[in-house]
Amino acid sequence: MSRTKRENHIGDHTMKNNNATGIKHSLSVDLCIDLGNNVVAALIFHHIQINVRSRLADNVLDENGTPWFECSYSGICNYMIELTPKQVECGIKRLKEAKLIKVITSNKKNKYTLTECGWDYYPLTEEEKKKINIPVAEAEEADKTAVAKTSDDAINKRVINVSDDVKEVIDYVSQKVGKHYDYANSYIKNINSLFAAGYTKADMIAVVDQRYEDLQDTKEFNVMMNPSKLFFIKTFPNYLKDAKGNDVSMTPEQLVQDVKEKQKYHLREAKKCQVERLVLETGACDDNLPFDLITTMTPEEMAKDRRKKEVYHLRQADKFANMAKLMKNSQSVK
Repeated sequence: MSRTKRENHIGDHTMKNNNATGIKHSLSVDLCIDLGNNVVAALIFHHIQINVRSRLADNVLDENGTPWFECSYSGICNYMIELTPKQVECGIKRLKEAKLIKVITSNKKNKYTLTECGWDYYPLTEEEKKKINIPVAEAEEADKTAVAKTSDDAINKRVINVSDDVKEVIDYVSQKVGKHYDYANSYIKNINSLFAAGYTKADMIAVVDQRYEDLQDTKEFNVMMNPSKLFFIKTFPNYLKDAKGNDVSMTPEQLVQDVKEKQKYHLREAKKCQVERLVLETGACDDNLPFDLITTMTPEEMAKDRRKKEVYHLRQADKFANMAKLMKNSQSVK
């Protein structure tokens, strides 16, 4: 099947007066993971949101102020030629179950738009928020009663309850740095992971104090004193060793949890590389490419590079999985 060669150019909706608008224009790997590593559904969602956003930019709205993308399953396949209509249908079904899109069915073409939960993965700009009316997630207009109510824990858990201990840790960083940090989900997840691994609030405070002493008056201060850097499970043990000297050791439970977290990290990176490789292999290297191109590499070279990294992270994940098993076995023997 022949394919028209596309030219790379910056999408008009991502620039205004030669300045970037701040619109996120890349595939959400978090969404792919939240959808149970359903790469097809994540790619379809990315395609839908780009087209919905394009209609919003052109002020193509219904009477309620909602932009809709109208297309058949085959129409989506014409753009995403690696997919079949059946795969598109299954992907759309998954997105509906997760309450990320609202669909109006038709005998010829369906209409799609994003729900509030869907826009969480591709945040709207302030200017866009003023123009759009976001519909609530519900069953299809054609037959609301025929669609079962499906909960999606991975999506719903994006709003995380914040414990007092987590708040105190983040507030301490804000006080130390002299900058206000919100209770962002990424910060909360990292800190909760440390608590789950057996680390204490005192350990985290000690790391904040030590990193502050190490980084003050350096150009890395603002970046490295961010809670996402301070409490990353992979680097935190080394920070804690620096803070307490060599007089720090991890309990067996902490060691197992640390290894498991490293395994999860490499699995996430492998999935990210796989998603990018699949997109690159389609040859759709235009302004809708869901990540930035490396200017010194061709798309084919980038695809090979992603494959190598994918294999590397999978091997690392297997290594840490085996380490966790050995640790558990040794503990059971004792």
